[in-house]
Amino acid sequence: MPAPFPLHLIGNAHLDPAWLWPWTDGFAEVLSTFRAALDRLAEYPGFVYTCAGACYYQWVEETAPDMFEEIRKYVREGRLVPVNGWWLQPDCNAPCGESFARHSLYGQRYFLEKFGRACTVGYNVDSFGHNAMLPQILRKSGMDSYVFMRPGPHENAAVPRLFFWESPDGSRVTAFKIFEPYNISSPADFDAAAAKALDAARELGNPMMLFYGVGNHGGGPTISLMNHITRRIETPGNRETFPEGENLLFSSPERYMASVDGKGLPVWRGELQQHAIGCYSAMLTLKQLNRRAETGLLAAEAADALAAMLLGGAPKTGAIADAWKYVMFNQFHDILGGCSIRKACDDAILSYGCAISAAGGIQNSALQRVAWSIDTLGDSNLPNSKEEDWKLWGLADKGTPLVVFNPLPFDATLPAEAAGGIKRVTDSGGNCLDIQRVRGPMTDGENHKWSTLFVARLPALGYATFWLHKNEAGAETAWKGGDCEQHPAPLTTGGGDSLTTGGVSAREAAGNREQVPAPLKSGGNSMSNGFLEVAFDPQSGLISGIKDVLTGAEHLKGPAPAALVIDEAHGDTWGHGLREYRDVAGRFEKVSAEWTERGPLRATMRGSFAYGGSTLVQDVSLYRDFGYIDISLTINWRERHKLLKAEFPVNAGEAAAEVTAEIPYGFVSRGMDGREYPIQRWIDVSGGGRGLTVANDSSFAADVLDGALRVTVLRSPIYADHYGKRDELCEFTEQGERKVRFRLIPHAAGPQSAGAVNAAMELNAPPTLVYASYHKGPLPLRGKGIDISAPNVLAAALKGSEDAGGWILRCYEARGTAAKAEISLPYLQRTFTADFGPCEIKTFLIPASASEPVRETDLPESAGKIWIKRLSPGDGLWNRVIGYAQNCSWGAGPILAARMRENGFTDWESVFAALGGDGQIAGFCTLEKKDIFPELPYTPYIGFVFVGEAYRGKRLSQRLCGEAIAYAGELGFGKVYVGSGHAGLYEKYGFAKIGGKMAPWGEMQGLYEYDMER
Repeated sequence: MPAPFPLHLIGNAHLDPAWLWPWTDGFAEVLSTFRAALDRLAEYPGFVYTCAGACYYQWVEETAPDMFEEIRKYVREGRLVPVNGWWLQPDCNAPCGESFARHSLYGQRYFLEKFGRACTVGYNVDSFGHNAMLPQILRKSGMDSYVFMRPGPHENAAVPRLFFWESPDGSRVTAFKIFEPYNISSPADFDAAAAKALDAARELGNPMMLFYGVGNHGGGPTISLMNHITRRIETPGNRETFPEGENLLFSSPERYMASVDGKGLPVWRGELQQHAIGCYSAMLTLKQLNRRAETGLLAAEAADALAAMLLGGAPKTGAIADAWKYVMFNQFHDILGGCSIRKACDDAILSYGCAISAAGGIQNSALQRVAWSIDTLGDSNLPNSKEEDWKLWGLADKGTPLVVFNPLPFDATLPAEAAGGIKRVTDSGGNCLDIQRVRGPMTDGENHKWSTLFVARLPALGYATFWLHKNEAGAETAWKGGDCEQHPAPLTTGGGDSLTTGGVSAREAAGNREQVPAPLKSGGNSMSNGFLEVAFDPQSGLISGIKDVLTGAEHLKGPAPAALVIDEAHGDTWGHGLREYRDVAGRFEKVSAEWTERGPLRATMRGSFAYGGSTLVQDVSLYRDFGYIDISLTINWRERHKLLKAEFPVNAGEAAAEVTAEIPYGFVSRGMDGREYPIQRWIDVSGGGRGLTVANDSSFAADVLDGALRVTVLRSPIYADHYGKRDELCEFTEQGERKVRFRLIPHAAGPQSAGAVNAAMELNAPPTLVYASYHKGPLPLRGKGIDISAPNVLAAALKGSEDAGGWILRCYEARGTAAKAEISLPYLQRTFTADFGPCEIKTFLIPASASEPVRETDLPESAGKIWIKRLSPGDGLWNRVIGYAQNCSWGAGPILAARMRENGFTDWESVFAALGGDGQIAGFCTLEKKDIFPELPYTPYIGFVFVGEAYRGKRLSQRLCGEAIAYAGELGFGKVYVGSGHAGLYEKYGFAKIGGKMAPWGEMQGLYEYDMER
C-alpha cells in the first residue's frame, strides 16, 4: 500500500553564476541548463522543474527569446516553477536590509510581468546562513515559506527539518531544511536519499522533499536519472526492483508547502547560523564596495526623489534599478562571500564600480539641480565673477555659498571639510562658526593642500547653505594655526536645531543629563572634550582608557584597538568546519606616535605599527562636539594565511555582559562565546551599567569573549581554496593597502541609548558638498525633506514608485519598541501617522495626487498582485471563494476548483497562469473582495479567469469587468473574449477589437474577440 506521506521530488539545477568560473561561463550554463530542462519537460510528461532567480530568466529572455517562450508555456502549465522571488540567491547575512527589499522589488515584479505570477516560496539552498529578519522580509514580499540547506546538522543540530520560522516582529513562514544535497545526480545516490527521506516523512508525520539534478555549474536532471525515477514512480511496490509502500511524485516546492500539515510544527525564533564563518571577512575589497554601493544608491535615490518633489520632473527609477541589478548580482553568496576565483572577484569589482558610478551621477545631478535653484543672491546685485579666488565665486564679503546635503533621515550635526584658505564660515543666519585648518587631499603648493573643517547642523534628508569667506572680519573664533584652546561657542542641547551626536541629541548620548560646555584639549598622552577623556599608553601607542567625564566610568579594561594577527593556515577560504578565529600568532607593535591635529574642533593621534612584512597606520580622532571617537586604519598587508582583528577590551562586567549586533533591518543578541558571527554596521557590548558600541564602514564579522570584542578586519587566504594543493603558484587575497574606519560610542546603558543605528549611518553616509555661485531661485537657503516624530522609527528608502504617479517611503522600527509615529514629508506637504510594532518594516505609497490617502503596500510595490495568504483546499476561506465563484458563474466555478485541485495550485497567481495555457480566456468573473473577503490583503479586486468552450454568467459591472480584463492583459494572455453587454467598453483600456461572434446563451448575447497585444 502507498506510504501515508509522499516524497515530493524537486528537479532542479543549482546555478552559481560565478564561483570557480567567471560570470560569462555562468551565463552560458544558464542557457544550456534551461535548454536541457525544457527537453526533459518535453520528454517526460510528468516531470516538474524548479529554478530560482529572476536574473537567469532575464538572461534567457534577452539571449534566446524563442526558448524564453517555451519557458513561459511550461510556467503556465505549472511544470516549470520559478521560486525565490529575488534577483538570485544572495548571501543572507551581508547585504543590508534594503538590499533584500530590492531583491524582492525587482525579482517579484519581473516574475509578475513575464509570467503573470509571483513566487510564494523563498529559496536559498546554498547560502551560508540566514538572518533573523528574513521571515518578515519574505512575508512582505509575497512569500510564505522558505527552503534552505545551511547550517547543516554538524553545524547546528538544533535546527529542525520542518518548522515555523519567526522573526522578531512575529512574522512567520513555513521553513524546510534540505537534509540531503540539492544536487543528487546518480541513481544510487537517489535511492539512498529517497530511503532516508521516506523514513523522515514517517517520523515527522509530514511529507518530505528530495532535490535531484546536477548542480553548481548547472546541468539539472540527467536522462539516466530521469529514466530511473520514472521507473520507480510507474512501478511502485515491485519488491524485486523497488521498495514497497513508497509514494514518489514529481513536484515543486510550492506544491509541497501546500501539502504540509502545520499542526504541531516547532517554532524557531531568531537567526539560522552558521556555516562558512570566513565568508564574512574574505575579500574585504568586495565587502567595502558592496557597502559603498548600497549606501550610495540609497543616497542617490533619495536625492533624486527630493529634487523631483521640489522642482518637478520624473525620478530616475529605471537607471536606479539598473544600478541595483549590478549590486544584487554581486551579492550572490559565492561572490560577496569572497570565496570565488580571482577572475570572478575582479569582475565583481568592475561591476560594483558601475553601480557606484551610476549612483554618483544620479546623486550629483539631483543635488546640483537643487543647489542651482536655491536663492543665493537675495537682495544683492552681484555678478558671477572670480575676482578674488581661483576656486570660489565670493565677492564683496558676501562669501561663497556652499550647500551641504544631509543623506540621513534624521537631523544631524556632522563634521564637514570645505576648501582651504578660508578665514570665516557663517551659516544661513549669519552666525560665525568655529573652523579648523586640516590637511586636505591636494599637494599643489603650500596653500592648496589645506581644507577647512567646520561642524554643520543639517535637516533630515535636507540641505543647509553656508558661506565661505576669504577675509577675517568677525572671525573671533576662527583658528589661525598652531595649538589652540579658544573658547568655543556654547553647546546647546534641545530645540529643533540642537546639536546632535551619534544621531541622538547630546543630552541623550550623555544619559539625559546636563552637558557642561567644554573645549577640546589635547597634548601629551591624552585628549578630552565635554564628554570623554581619552588616554594613550606611551608604550603600546594604543588607547589605554576612555572615561566618561561626568560619571568617571571607565569603558576599557585594556589597550585598544590591539591589532591582532591570527593564524588561519588550518582553514580554507570559506572557514569550513571552523567556529572561531582565535589562534593569535602575534600583534602589530608600535613604531612611532605623534599628534597630527590639535585644533579647537578635532584632535588626532597617529600611531605607526608593524608586524612581519606589514605596516599599519592608526589615526585616533576626538571632536570637540561629539561623544564618540573615530579610528581610521591604513593597512599595508603582506601576510599569508593570516587574519587581522581589531580588539576592544570592553569594561562591561563580563558575567552580565550582553552582545548585540546589527542585522539587516534589525538587531540580534548573542552569547559571549568567542565564536565568529556575521554583523552589519555596528556591534555592542554592554553590562555593569555601561557599554561600548563599535560602528564600522566595512566590517562584517566579529567575536566576543570575556568582554573582549574582536572585529575582523581582513583575511588573506588563497582565492577559492577548499583545502586544495597549496603551491607557489597560488594567489593570496588582500595583498596591499586597505583602509577601514571605526567609530567608538561609549554609553551608559544598552546600545539603543548610544543611538547605535544613527551613529553607524552617520559614519557610512557623510554629507555631500556642492560649491555654488550667486543666482536667484525658488528654494530657500535651508530645506528639510522628512520629519518622523518617533526616534526609534527610521526611514530606510525614499524613491519614486515603480508604477509612477507617486512615491515610496520605507521605514522600520530600529530599537525593538513599539511606536506610533507621525511622518511628515514637507516637500509634498504630506503628514500621516502609522503604528509600528517592535522591529516592524512598513512600506508606504504616497500618491502624487494629494486627494488620495497614503496607504501601506508591500516590498515589491505590487498593488495587491502578490498574495500573502495561501489558500488551501478545504479550509474555510477556500470554500467561501469557490462557493462565490460557483454562484457567480454557471460552470466556471467547478472548472476553477477542479483545475486547482488537479494541479495542486493554492495561490491565485498560479491559477491565472495555469488556466491560460491555451492562450484564450472564455470568460471573467470579478469579485469586489473588500466587502466579501476582507481577510485577503492588499487587492481591492480579484479577477477569476475561467477556461471553457462556453461562458454563461451573471452580468457584471462594467468597472469590475474592465479591471479584470486589464489584469488578464497584464498576465500576458494573447486574446480575450468579452460579452456584448460590454462591447465598446474595452477600447478605453487600449484593446483593439479584431472580430466578433454571437453566442445564443445567457445574458451576454454577443461575444467579441479583443487583441491583447497593445
